[in-house]
Amino acid sequence: RSVVLPHEWPQAMLKNVDLRRGSWPIWIAHLPPLPDWLLHSVVPDLVMNLLKTEAVRKTAFSLQDVQLYGAALRKPGALTAALKQYGQTFSLSSGLLQAATQTSAIATPTLVLWGDEDSLLSQGLNAGMERHMAAPLQVKQIPQCGHWVQQEVPHTVNRALLDFL
Repeated sequence: RSVVLPHEWPQAMLKNVDLRRGSWPIWIAHLPPLPDWLLHSVVPDLVMNLLKTEAVRKTAFSLQDVQLYGAALRKPGALTAALKQYGQTFSLSSGLLQAATQTSAIATPTLVLWGDEDSLLSQGLNAGMERHMAAPLQVKQIPQCGHWVQQEVPHTVNRALLDFL
């Protein structure tokens, strides 16, 4: 297994069923732009679904948290901007630009915290990352944790960051 960088994403998505199945928000971001009124009509359900179903520790988000995220995403252009960010990050043109301009390995010490039950981003995305590093790399799997590690286990994340820094 090897790490999948953004410029490798299109080929990896075609080859890897787990990446396709677990990365549906990225696929949505590549759909033609949807009108804001349509997006806003589904925001509450979308937020509730993403925060509650993608968290392994179901108490990580209170109803108030979900409402705050929903309110932030209902601001004009916010949801559209979020989807565009995903679309740009994993677009073919962005990947080709990165591939053309990336000339050396990453020279900054790096810490990656990853929920071992993350269903949005495949574990295959972080395997083999060290081949792109010229500095120390630490990849820490967070047990019994989903996509939202900073909300699900804030003390664990804070301790890992403090130890790393």
